[in-house]
Amino acid sequence: MLNPKNQNQSRNRIGLAGLLGVLALLSLPAGSLAVAQKSDELALGAVAFSRGQAAQAIEHWSRALNEAVSAGDTDTRAMILARRAEAQQALGYLAKAIADVDAALALVGTDAPPARLARLQGTLGNLYTLAGRRQEAGEAFDLALSYARAAGDRRLEARTFNNIGTLLSAEKQHAEARDVYAQSAALAADSGDPELRWTAIVNAAYAGLESGEWEPSTADLDMAIEGFGGLPDSARKANGLISLGRLMLDLEAKSRQSRPDRRRMAYRALDQALRTAERIDDQRAQAYAVGYLGQLYEREQRLEEALQLTRQALFIAQRLNAPEIAYLWEWQIGRIKKSQGELEAAIAAYQASIAALRSIRADMLVSLGSAQLSFQDSVQPVILGLADLLLQFSDRIEAPQDQQVALREARQTVELLKAAELEDYFHDNCIAALQAKEQTIDEIAPHTAALYPIILPDRIELLLSLPDGLSRTTVAVGAETVRPVILDFRRKLEKRTTRQYLQPAQRLHRWLIEPITRRLEAADVGTLVVVPSGLLSTVPFAALHDGQQHLVERMALAVAPGLTLIEPRPLEPEQAEVLAGGLSVSVQDFPPLPHVETELRNLQSMFESTLFKNEAFTVPSIQRQLQTKPYTIVHVASHAQIERDPKDSFILTYDGRLTMDGLERFIKLSRFREKPIELLTLSACSTAAGDERAALGLAGIAIKAGARTALASLWFINDESTSILVSRFYEQLGQRDTSMAQALRHAQLSLLAEHRTRHPGYWAPFLLIGNWL
Repeated sequence: MLNPKNQNQSRNRIGLAGLLGVLALLSLPAGSLAVAQKSDELALGAVAFSRGQAAQAIEHWSRALNEAVSAGDTDTRAMILARRAEAQQALGYLAKAIADVDAALALVGTDAPPARLARLQGTLGNLYTLAGRRQEAGEAFDLALSYARAAGDRRLEARTFNNIGTLLSAEKQHAEARDVYAQSAALAADSGDPELRWTAIVNAAYAGLESGEWEPSTADLDMAIEGFGGLPDSARKANGLISLGRLMLDLEAKSRQSRPDRRRMAYRALDQALRTAERIDDQRAQAYAVGYLGQLYEREQRLEEALQLTRQALFIAQRLNAPEIAYLWEWQIGRIKKSQGELEAAIAAYQASIAALRSIRADMLVSLGSAQLSFQDSVQPVILGLADLLLQFSDRIEAPQDQQVALREARQTVELLKAAELEDYFHDNCIAALQAKEQTIDEIAPHTAALYPIILPDRIELLLSLPDGLSRTTVAVGAETVRPVILDFRRKLEKRTTRQYLQPAQRLHRWLIEPITRRLEAADVGTLVVVPSGLLSTVPFAALHDGQQHLVERMALAVAPGLTLIEPRPLEPEQAEVLAGGLSVSVQDFPPLPHVETELRNLQSMFESTLFKNEAFTVPSIQRQLQTKPYTIVHVASHAQIERDPKDSFILTYDGRLTMDGLERFIKLSRFREKPIELLTLSACSTAAGDERAALGLAGIAIKAGARTALASLWFINDESTSILVSRFYEQLGQRDTSMAQALRHAQLSLLAEHRTRHPGYWAPFLLIGNWL
């Protein structure tokens, strides 16, 4: 194993031969040599990028671009734009990178050599993949493949297949991805591109790991270490070896087996990556290689050596001003310090990691190349880890006032997690700022409490906010026990002919509600606002059962994406302006909703309303109506589907489908939207059972649409029951001094009281999300 005290710290400089090699990578088109020879900025940018200094590369290439514009050299402009896009991608500026490639394509035109068009379309497809724009990525890769074949360039064809495999992996089609990567590897071998061949083999192994094919994937990775090790030094070689090392570490973690052979393979890959990165002076690769070596030592509980390596990696990342790398190693230091029992030092490191994360846009986290990070891997455990530490630290505090401070900090950390979850889901850094005014439950209505249930690997933590302060209750049940019960509860709730849901309903009540019942009763709580996270977002808390009655029979319930993301304020029904539309007929293979007619008529009888339905309920009419008046309530009685990918979520209209982005855009364009919509109701909404990603979309509807509150359902029920519940909700809402949470409770209790609809499958899926007053 590596001795961190005796590492070679030399930094080899790129000589003349290396510089010429870097210039060759630029693939200058014919006729552009004069500009290249004159442009020191072009060469300096290439050198900076080869060393992992993407920000400096952008500066140099931007100046080189200005020179090319002045010289009127269109070909060189296009080439520089394409290279600058690579640097923009490395720093996570996906929108800027896409704009650069689009500009390059516009400059070269469709008559450019097919090989050049194939490279540009391939780059564009990669950027779309990282940005979550998968349909556009597929279209770009189709063009890239056709251009590569037109050029007769098997190497470009191999590269395109590798890119398509990455898109399939992003879509969780791992078996298909593995096959496509195999095609890429075979083509790369035939065309004499060993770097691409081994890259495709590593990617195929990743896809195999994700689909549970551990042993064959391990064999592929072992072979790839030898393959990459025999290649000439390059950034691709260093990054490929880093990916290999990470995958070996991931394989051990996912298989939950301590395998010394896999750790030795990880060490070989990372050690070779470090030596390669040092020889070519690629400091970003050095920061990753040294840090992951530190992680390897952390796994082996050689904590002092792990700490030394991790600090060295952090120093390199900070010198590069690379927070997207630095946060990893601050987090790693925090884990090591926690293992050493130094809680305060661990908290400081976790806080530094989160500070680095907050300086990074969400798109940067998905653009870390072969690291293939996800929110669940890269952000969630850091924030949850800090919350865990703060809660543990609060046990050591004796003074009640100081303990309150620690608990509030833990709660703020949970709030940060909620905001981060929504930003990740919508790929929108500003989502948490939409109509946001920070105000916490401590300052809001009496007889109201907020519950933050935090599921950790070894326990559940219940943070309860009451007017007299914040309390903490620990339940000794870990995530692996809770998760299957949540999934079982959700599935059985939809079986409306059985009472099978009762067992999981009672278990969840015992873990989540019973431990805080005395506090709720002592404070005379009538409304409980739940701030769920992860899979708990799929739980209809109203249906939890204590053995005698459902929770909704004891109190009103609401869900908040985060209590600092909204501004609670009572609705004034006498001043409400309602826009109501929907479909009662069958369109686009969706079943009819015949009771929509009654639902809309009932709404019109209670509030001043503008109605439009069936043929009139179209995307253009929704846009026009939203821009006509400052509507207080927008009621949609149509099928709405909330998916794990927000781009697939929609409201069904007569002429098509209105996306959440489209709804947000129409609302923002309205000249009346200085104030948010008070209530957005989707009365035939559904999300996939147990899909916490889709549940995030449901929780984010109000925020995304610029509304204070959303009323929507976790699953679809027959439209007669929906019509009854929604109508009774509005009847109650029209009563003075009745909050929205209380109005929903009364509507749910009215269905519970009727024999035909007493099963919670009829009334529990309706959630009030956001402002509950």
